[in-house]
Amino acid sequence: MKNQTKTFLCTAALAIALASPAFAQEAQKPNDMEDWDISLGMGYALAPSYEGSGHYVHLPVPMVNIKWRDTITLGQDGLNWIAVKDGNLRGGIGLAYEYGRDDVDGSYPWNSSGSNHLRGTGDVDDAWGARVFASYNFQPVVVDGAVTQFFGDDIDGMTVKIGASVPYQHSQQLRITPGISTTWASEDYISPYFSITPAQSAASFSGLPAFDADAGFKDITASVNLMYFIDANWYALGDVRVKQLVGDAADSPVTEDETSGQLVTAIGYRF
Repeated sequence: MKNQTKTFLCTAALAIALASPAFAQEAQKPNDMEDWDISLGMGYALAPSYEGSGHYVHLPVPMVNIKWRDTITLGQDGLNWIAVKDGNLRGGIGLAYEYGRDDVDGSYPWNSSGSNHLRGTGDVDDAWGARVFASYNFQPVVVDGAVTQFFGDDIDGMTVKIGASVPYQHSQQLRITPGISTTWASEDYISPYFSITPAQSAASFSGLPAFDADAGFKDITASVNLMYFIDANWYALGDVRVKQLVGDAADSPVTEDETSGQLVTAIGYRF
């Protein structure tokens, strides 16, 4: 049951992360729900079984996006309170959740590729985090950033993510949003994922050598999000992402492929 719950949360978060940027730019509501903006859907994802993995998994993706009065949101990085709405500037605080990693099943237990690359190195436990975020719309470029501090037994470090996107309304029905982002991570965050202690090396099924991952920039991600509005309620989306690991994350023996791709397609209904 624990693995089933974790997998549902992982896939739901994946869908939220990929669908939310398009919804964030939506100006019109399909009905008269003045306080609530809710969408539900289902899709398919193809993603690495864990960050740096060379094995891909196929995932059913439940989609949930909830917004209340453009103030409380369940979205891209968890549960958020948008406290600042001043023209093109938006910002606030929120709660984040880090999903950890299983040394055999990766991040998605239901859809494991059965990789033995990390077997014996131990699991990375989940963790909660507190975040501060902000964005500014320079029209047409939207710049955003977030600082997240995690509090967990394994993950108790910090990440700083900055990015930029260019939402483009190609037609009344089709929106295209290319974007790019990068993530800096503290040693207490990056080490549980990419370091290999001597004890882990000795227990490793694959004979991974010891490695000490330090703080630094972890990745650069380029993405393209497409949102097609079928009518006032129904929509379809597609999202393609390419991530390049850098620094110690790329050099770590944990990493099989420094470059990875991710694909999500889905259809949903907006209330």
